[in-house]
Amino acid sequence: MAPTDLSRAFATELRPLASGLGAFLVTAVFTPLVIRMAHRMGWVARPTEDRWHERPTALMGGVAIYLGAVAAWIFFPGGSWSWSLLGGATILFVAGVADDLRGLSPVAKLVAQVAAASVILVAGHRLAPGWPYWLSVAITYLWVIGITNAVNLLDNMDGLAAGIVAIAALTVAALAAVAGGWGRAAPALAVVGAAAGFLIYNRQPARVFMGDGGSLFLGFSVAALAVLHPGAGASGAVAVLAVPAAIMAVPILDTTLVTFKRIASGRRITQGGRDHSSHRLVFLGLSERRAVLTLYAVAGAFSLLAIGLRLFNLYLTLAVSALALVALAVFGVFLGDVSVAYPDGTSDPHAAGSAPASKSERARDRVLLRAVLSNKREIAGLVADLLLIVGSFVLAHYLRYEGGISDVHVQQMVDLLPVVVLVKVVVLYAFGTYRGVLRYAGSHELIRVAEASTVASGVLVVGLVVAFRFEGFSRSVFFIDWLVATMAMTAERGAFRGFLGYFASKRKGGRRVLLYGAGDAGYLALREIRQNPDLGLEPIGFVDDDPEKVGSTVHGLPVVGRGDELRGLAREFGVDEVILTISRLGDAERDELRKRCASGSAVCRELRIDFVPWQQ
Repeated sequence: MAPTDLSRAFATELRPLASGLGAFLVTAVFTPLVIRMAHRMGWVARPTEDRWHERPTALMGGVAIYLGAVAAWIFFPGGSWSWSLLGGATILFVAGVADDLRGLSPVAKLVAQVAAASVILVAGHRLAPGWPYWLSVAITYLWVIGITNAVNLLDNMDGLAAGIVAIAALTVAALAAVAGGWGRAAPALAVVGAAAGFLIYNRQPARVFMGDGGSLFLGFSVAALAVLHPGAGASGAVAVLAVPAAIMAVPILDTTLVTFKRIASGRRITQGGRDHSSHRLVFLGLSERRAVLTLYAVAGAFSLLAIGLRLFNLYLTLAVSALALVALAVFGVFLGDVSVAYPDGTSDPHAAGSAPASKSERARDRVLLRAVLSNKREIAGLVADLLLIVGSFVLAHYLRYEGGISDVHVQQMVDLLPVVVLVKVVVLYAFGTYRGVLRYAGSHELIRVAEASTVASGVLVVGLVVAFRFEGFSRSVFFIDWLVATMAMTAERGAFRGFLGYFASKRKGGRRVLLYGAGDAGYLALREIRQNPDLGLEPIGFVDDDPEKVGSTVHGLPVVGRGDELRGLAREFGVDEVILTISRLGDAERDELRKRCASGSAVCRELRIDFVPWQQ
């Protein structure tokens, strides 16, 4: 290779990295200037009921983001379609800045979003280009407008929207590398760099907010990149939508959650409030920083899934997408069950509010949702199981044949799949698995699901033996299918209870208490305290007279000492109360414990729980 060709190839490989670094530096340099100008011009966000910042914070951080990304796009173009990305993003940046300064009506912002999406379509780019033209165009409009608004809504906590966009744009760049087009990753890495340069100043407590100028610009940019970038596409009708949807899983989850909860509570969809996914995580007991990092982790996991989906064929894509979708849905349902506060002081599921929906709006929304919400528990459980059954059966084939599945076995799998779904759903329903309440799902419900899954697999095998003598079918496939499906369906039901326990253990605040007695009754008392925040108690640890228990943990809570150390432990941990959970205590022992509590400046009270152990 000639020196000129070598230098040209080297420059091609370095261009994406230079694009990202350049955008980062420009944004990082211009953001402090924007902060000074914003304070001088009075462009600041005052503390309000639906935002959690405690001091006036500069707006217009989106200006620096725009300058950083656009400078990189101009100096390090990623292909002939860069002008369409630049044109559409500029339209929404201008609309966002106008909204920040003067306020735009929702209709005006929607017109700007339609115009920006049209720029992409006029340039000849759209999602699912192999589909009918009218359908492909409609999907592209819905995608670009939906994701732009989703990121705009997600901008409710310091660093959240910018970080999620950075993860999504980095995924698009990685998809370019997978597709062999690393040299065209420059526009995506420019968005990553601009978002990262802004995040330096947007970490809690934030010195600057991006405003609508930044959130609309970033939202459109990452949505357009999924349409424009050759690495973001995939073959197959499912994969062509599953890949970009996985990239933007967190904004889609948040928008869906907020929309349904506001409609269900009789509120306007556009009304503000502390009811986003990030807010709900904070209400569960996480700090704002940990809530943001949790959503970053979810976005990262689905970004890895998007890269994997780009490598899989259609059927494996279907299986993995189904399992991931159920996991995300369970997480969303769990967050939706969290009670949140609105600006007027009300909380879910109660309606009213400072900007309530009109009677006609409430009637329209309830008609749309009545069929779903009236039987939401059964419908949600059935849909989740359908996805898990399909995903498990397809995945079982690919695990059995280690990816080398033949066309004959693929056709056999497709032909048998409807029978598998029908048999399993009927058996699951007959076993009453859809009558349980996720919040209280315990060992009985999980065992019932495992039994139903086992019976359903047995019915399938017996049916194949009777009909075909099991000739041409793999025994391993049905064993793997039973194992994967059973694990998936029990995990689906157990995850809700697991989320409750985990987030309850992270909740802080209230009167600090020690639990005396690390036995069965102590465990039940701890569970009640954690799952009932209205009690206003924060468990610090257990105290137990058994020296072998000291240093161990019960449901994540440590056994910090023995009963004769109660006085010192109460003072050491700043305990307000000591709760006695031991039922078999004499009067003299109770009096002695109360004296120890009093000498440690703690109140001693008794909680009686009659626990009857299981006996053969």
